[in-house]
Amino acid sequence: MKPTMKPKRTAEQRAEEEAVRRQHAANPIRQRPAGAINRQSFTAILRLVARFKAVRESQGLTLAEVADRMGIDSPALSRLETGKMLNPTLATLHKWAEALGQKLDVGFFSACPTMPPDLALIHETIGKELRWLYAKWIEFNVLFREEATVKILNNVALLSFAIYRETLGDNLILSVCRLATDARQYTKGAQTRHNLSLKRMAACIPPSEVDLIKEVNKRIAIIMKSGKKFMAHRNRRIGHHDTLTRFGTDILPRISLFSMELMLKRIERVLNVVAKHFGGYETNYRAQAAENENGRSLLGALRMLECLREEVAKRG
Repeated sequence: MKPTMKPKRTAEQRAEEEAVRRQHAANPIRQRPAGAINRQSFTAILRLVARFKAVRESQGLTLAEVADRMGIDSPALSRLETGKMLNPTLATLHKWAEALGQKLDVGFFSACPTMPPDLALIHETIGKELRWLYAKWIEFNVLFREEATVKILNNVALLSFAIYRETLGDNLILSVCRLATDARQYTKGAQTRHNLSLKRMAACIPPSEVDLIKEVNKRIAIIMKSGKKFMAHRNRRIGHHDTLTRFGTDILPRISLFSMELMLKRIERVLNVVAKHFGGYETNYRAQAAENENGRSLLGALRMLECLREEVAKRG
């Protein structure tokens, strides 16, 4: 094969090319290529792919096992999971979901306004906080809600699990208080800082979105009102030791399991109101958190330990 010869250009052609280069350097073209999806749709695809991978790992399945169920090879599935191939067909996505024992629900929505970057950042961060909050709440329920379960924990390690219950419960209260606090702004050095809270997220919504701001602030006001009992525990028992509370003169309002569950649902609803307005989607944060729960695994191990102790006691 003969080597390809680079065509010679005239001085006039070179000058014209150089002029084009200078013009582009001064005014670069930033147009999106025809057929390319927008950033919002791209993010949605990445989120869906990450969800597929998380479900596979939570079920303890290998790439080879899932790929075999889908009728494709492992490298192809690996490219899908790692985002190296971001144009799967709808049929492929349905097969992928079925291979994991799931069902893919496809929706069709009208175009939504783009979420501003500062709002998107705080919305995503609070979403992560809520997932982690739900994970702790699920574990608390698994370990401490049922009387029979509490009995097992007390028999195995009474003091250790009493400490764990109090620590986990207080951590849940503090996490709720952090999200339900004011959007306080303060200056430290040359930086202006803000509390990471729902109120701060509301402050990042563009002023033009009047109806959205009204609905979000209305929901946050309900959260702040119902969160007063959480704040009382934070201020008088967890963050500080109020003497009247400590000596039993002033009794703190009780935080029931129902009130904690309701608070988490209200926070989730605020996030989904914003997400649906800008992205046309909603997120089940509790379901996502439940995929990684380990409370049941711990409880199973403790039940086995309890059975062994009973067996040893019978033989002894």
